[in-house]
Amino acid sequence: MSDVPRWDRTEVAKAALGDAYAERPAIERDTRIKGGVYYGASREAISVNPSDYPAVYSDLYSAARRRAMTGGSIEPGKILRAVYKTVLWSMPYTQKDVQQLLQNEAQSRGLAKFPPGKVIDLGAFMKQHVGVCRHQALACAMLLETFKDDGFLIGNVSVERNSRWDPKREQTDGHAWARYTSQNRQVVILDVAQRYFGPLGTLEELGSRWNYMRPEEQASEAATTIARIIFSNDQD
Repeated sequence: MSDVPRWDRTEVAKAALGDAYAERPAIERDTRIKGGVYYGASREAISVNPSDYPAVYSDLYSAARRRAMTGGSIEPGKILRAVYKTVLWSMPYTQKDVQQLLQNEAQSRGLAKFPPGKVIDLGAFMKQHVGVCRHQALACAMLLETFKDDGFLIGNVSVERNSRWDPKREQTDGHAWARYTSQNRQVVILDVAQRYFGPLGTLEELGSRWNYMRPEEQASEAATTIARIIFSNDQD
């Protein structure tokens, strides 16, 4: 079905690139962000290594901390929205500027264009205040993970990505976002590219928005819907 997303983008990239980043763990569902690499087969691969751009990473985190403060103290309940707004304003969506940054980086390496699968750090995009969904998702997740490392959050942080077929344009569209799951299993989506900050929701509630549900969540909801229909029919 065209509306059912595929969740194999990382695996496809791994298959194409092999152990190209063997010294660094892959960034995928429910893994650490900092110190890892976000695999890219047809695009750049993105490392998240604060030591490569210490001032840039520190400045973005400081901006998020300020947004999360009340009376000079960080308020945990404000952290998620603070992170979302910080990345929204610091890294506006701009495909053109991302391509220009990659072209400039390629030229600095003596190349005609930036090779697919080659690594560039997230800090390069943060420094120039540019990004598309993958950079924005990584920045959100990195900030959330830093708040967690500093003891302000307890839940789970993840970068998610999937793809779906667009019948109108007859092509596959990929997308990435950040996901936070609290201790009581409440899921919050931070999708800067599509300007969505809020709960995971059901398929019905998602409406025309991107489908953020993991395969097991979608399967569970489908099973619940079927059971509800069967129960309703039994009552007739």
